[in-house]
Amino acid sequence: KVVIVGRKESQLAEAKAGLEALPRAVGSIDTIAADVAAPDGPERIASFVEERYGLIDILVNNAHSTGDTRDVAFTEIPRSTWQQVFDTNLFGPIELVNRLVDPILKADRRVSIINLIALAAFQTAAGIPAYSTSKSALWMYTRYLAHHLGKNVRSNAISPGFVTETGQARFAYGQKIIENGGVPLGRVGLPEEVAPAAL
Repeated sequence: KVVIVGRKESQLAEAKAGLEALPRAVGSIDTIAADVAAPDGPERIASFVEERYGLIDILVNNAHSTGDTRDVAFTEIPRSTWQQVFDTNLFGPIELVNRLVDPILKADRRVSIINLIALAAFQTAAGIPAYSTSKSALWMYTRYLAHHLGKNVRSNAISPGFVTETGQARFAYGQKIIENGGVPLGRVGLPEEVAPAAL
């Protein structure tokens, strides 16, 4: 039983159809249009899931924002951009964990939390300081989850690098990194290469 969250109804419908078409697809797939960075986003998501299914078994925090910072001088990135990136990449996941995991702890149940971070969490990358900083913070939060809630919570992070459905870079920036040797494999990763790590 899978619940997919996204901001755009059309993309949610496409993702649901793709999952339902998988050869071994079983169970059910629900979608909810919500923004994890919005003030009411995590609460809307949690309420939807609890009304449908009660407690969760797995939470994957995959939403991300890089912020519009690629052509902005480092000291001129506005606070609003930093806030928007952190709301999506760090505070949204924290609020989802707080809202969805607390009932699990009280019931003495187990849950797996998977946070998608990035290579940029461990090294500086041109043009995306807010993204890198937020993902680095999410990495440390992942460790704190394991440290404080390890009895009930398996907390792990995956750092997949560039991934697309086709193995081709979506943007010129990604293609340039590949051409300059930034990706030893010489191509973008595929979803099926990341999925086993999550499983």
